[in-house]
Amino acid sequence: MREGSTVRVRVLEDPAVISRLYQEREYEGTVTSYSANSLVLTPTKPLGLDTFELPWTDIERLDLGFPEQRSFWRGALIGAPAVGGGLALIGMAACSGEACAFGDLTSGQAALLMGGIGAGVGFVLGGIVSANSEGTRWEEISIEGVRLQAGGEESGLALVIPLRL
Repeated sequence: MREGSTVRVRVLEDPAVISRLYQEREYEGTVTSYSANSLVLTPTKPLGLDTFELPWTDIERLDLGFPEQRSFWRGALIGAPAVGGGLALIGMAACSGEACAFGDLTSGQAALLMGGIGAGVGFVLGGIVSANSEGTRWEEISIEGVRLQAGGEESGLALVIPLRL
C-alpha cells in the first residue's frame, strides 16, 4: 500500500469508536498519507470532509483495491440469456390468446423468434457494456503488526505489512 492506493476500511463495531468520529462502519477512498499511528483517506463519496484520519486502533479490516477491466465474453454470456429469456416470455404471452401479435405463429414459435432476437441483442449489448466498464478487485490486508520502515530502494517511509502464506 502506498499513497494514492484505493482502499476500503471497516472500523470497529464498538459504539464508542463509531459515535466518536464515524458516520458509517465502512469507507472507501484514496490513501492520502499514513504514519505509525494512523491512515489518512480522501473518501470516495462525500462526507463533508476532504480527508479524514483513522487511527490504526480503530480499523477492523483493510482491503486494497486493484482496478480490473471487465471481459466482453462475461457480459455477452450474461446478456444473451437474460434478454433472450425476457423477450421469449413476451413472445409467448403475445400469442397466448386467440389472436397472435406476430400473425400466424403459435405461442412456441413466437417465443423462439423473440428469444432468438433477444439473445442476439443481449449478447452484443452485454458484451459492449461489460468491455467498457471497470471494476475493482479487493484483497484484504492484515493490519496486525503494521509498522513503518525507513529507507529501502526509495527515499522516505514504507509501510511494511507481514504476510502469512
